[in-house]
Amino acid sequence: MVLVSGHVLPYDDDEVVAGLSEAEQADLSLLRAGPSPELDESYAGMAAAIAGDPVGAFAPLVVNWSRPEQAWFTRPDIQAVLVDDMRLAYRQGHRGQLDDGLRTVAALEIDLKSVTMPVRALHGSRDDLEPYANLERLASRLPDIQMVRFEGMSHFGPLAWPGLITAMIAADT
Repeated sequence: MVLVSGHVLPYDDDEVVAGLSEAEQADLSLLRAGPSPELDESYAGMAAAIAGDPVGAFAPLVVNWSRPEQAWFTRPDIQAVLVDDMRLAYRQGHRGQLDDGLRTVAALEIDLKSVTMPVRALHGSRDDLEPYANLERLASRLPDIQMVRFEGMSHFGPLAWPGLITAMIAADT
């Protein structure tokens, strides 16, 4: 299994939560309170903003990214894929993203001791959407994990090197 900037464990550790952006911490507060009209409205608003202008919705994040990530993001082919992906993701609304958000505050649905396959993880050291510290917590619980840390990169850093992702998949097959 290859994880690319993946959410791996619930946000139940203060160090991990401290590594989240302010916006993510505010979202986490709403998620921890459980389903509510305010939470639903927040996610519906995010979905509308992203579906309406996927590239523009990422602008607040991009300003803090490393130069390689910014260069990757500004490529017209990458932006076209992002636009298509986001419009497809939100075609039926915000419920999928909200359900995913609620999973970030719930206990894992699996026992990590049952994971017997090799796990390869690529993750930016400055990821403020899915902090690297959360991946380190996972690594301490899995018998066969290798991590590639993208120093100075954020959430989308590993995507700037798609060949590395496919090479990791191929190496274990």
